[in-house]
Amino acid sequence: MSTRTIYKCDRCGVETEDPQQFWLVGFMVTTDRWISTSNTNALQMKREWCRACVEEFEILPRVVTKPPQPPEQPKTIEDLIREIVQEERAQQ
Repeated sequence: MSTRTIYKCDRCGVETEDPQQFWLVGFMVTTDRWISTSNTNALQMKREWCRACVEEFEILPRVVTKPPQPPEQPKTIEDLIREIVQEERAQQ
């Protein structure tokens, strides 16, 4: 017999078997100006949200895949000479 675990987003209700796509999101409401971890006057709430909900609220940055950059070509001697001449002209 096997066990199957389904994870459900506490915000939108989406379900998946991948626990890596969920984050524990916590909120704390307090009347104290300075918050300490031992504060007993605070209302604490923890929920598990899916990646889409976390990104929608911009808690984590969106993951954008960039196309691989072509390798940079080494500069030729002529290019180096041009750069040196341009730097000298800019300094004058």
